[in-house]
Amino acid sequence: MQLNRVISRDDWGDGAIGAGIKSAYGASVLRHPSPGGLDAPLDSKLWENAMALCALEGLTAGSTVVGVGAGLEVTTLLLGLEGHTVFPTDIYLGADSWAEPALVAFCINPNLVFPEADRRGIIPVHADARSLPFPDNFADGVFSSGSLEHFGNWEQIVQSFREMARILKPGGVLSVSTEFRLNGPQGKVTWDPSVYLFTRDKLEELVADTPELEWIGDRELITPERVLAQEEPTLLLPFLINEQAYLDGELDIYPNLLMSHEGFSFCSVHIALRKTVESEDASDSNRYARDIIQADSRRFMALTQGTGKERESSARSYLEAEVDLRSPLRLRERLRQDLQEVQMAGLFYGQTLPSRSQRLVSRVIAATASTALKLAGRVERRVYARRSS
Repeated sequence: MQLNRVISRDDWGDGAIGAGIKSAYGASVLRHPSPGGLDAPLDSKLWENAMALCALEGLTAGSTVVGVGAGLEVTTLLLGLEGHTVFPTDIYLGADSWAEPALVAFCINPNLVFPEADRRGIIPVHADARSLPFPDNFADGVFSSGSLEHFGNWEQIVQSFREMARILKPGGVLSVSTEFRLNGPQGKVTWDPSVYLFTRDKLEELVADTPELEWIGDRELITPERVLAQEEPTLLLPFLINEQAYLDGELDIYPNLLMSHEGFSFCSVHIALRKTVESEDASDSNRYARDIIQADSRRFMALTQGTGKERESSARSYLEAEVDLRSPLRLRERLRQDLQEVQMAGLFYGQTLPSRSQRLVSRVIAATASTALKLAGRVERRVYARRSS
């Protein structure tokens, strides 16, 4: 199977890719109706999940895998169920434009989002992709699906890519899905600095600048014609605006294989690479350490604002008012149970511990209740699918 390719609706009928798409759809936190009798909707995120599974299918049981910008990717769950130890990384404890309570929930306890997962095999890590907190030659496999395009300017994207290569063991496999530019205004890379649109030349430049990596297979299927010949463009903004109506069963918004926005047309592309030799000073992460520390400090302050009583009250009201029927049932019930356990623990310790310890524990309990507030958000399709595109 050719792993280097742009997306195509033909892949839904491909044996390995089609099976991966079906598995990803079955494991989705939010399942949505599949029109036209397909096993899964023509959703580019499912394709990206499937391509990562195909690229990493040769790993032996018990391998170590790192997901970069992994969010709530079902790839993490499916690899975990195969017996691998998976370290999904992301800005999980965010307090900025990417912040989602469900991401905090997942970082604290993956079973809040994936109850069927073996928690010992899934270890979420809050991390900036420019400085991954893993040693050299650590992972048997690395995947990044629909995230590389959001890692900043070209220099930051290159640094993140080199970090992925650095933590791979020699012989390890890197799977990357990202946005592929098909057409657009001349002289412009993208409409928004937070979304980088790659061309084939830029993908090849990225790999060429990381000498310890080599392509797995050829690149004949990285071609615009493969998708342009099949699809009519789906407008990005109406797609995003209508997601909730789709989840409510009121509107069909798929396929989203070919997207269009402000004169640009783009689609998903996947590349697969193998590490051939150990990295030699490939990481320049110390350059970004100060920025990362400052950003995490701001996030910590934002996550811990307010008094304990205010946070606990807000947690309770948020759970009751905001976690509604549009949230996945299993997540909603786990959150309610979590808050009840926090409150019961507070009563227990308040009755049995000396006064100084009571004060200390009450602060811990209040902080945990504050976490429940952060856990309680809806797992929207925009988190599961793709962050801004």
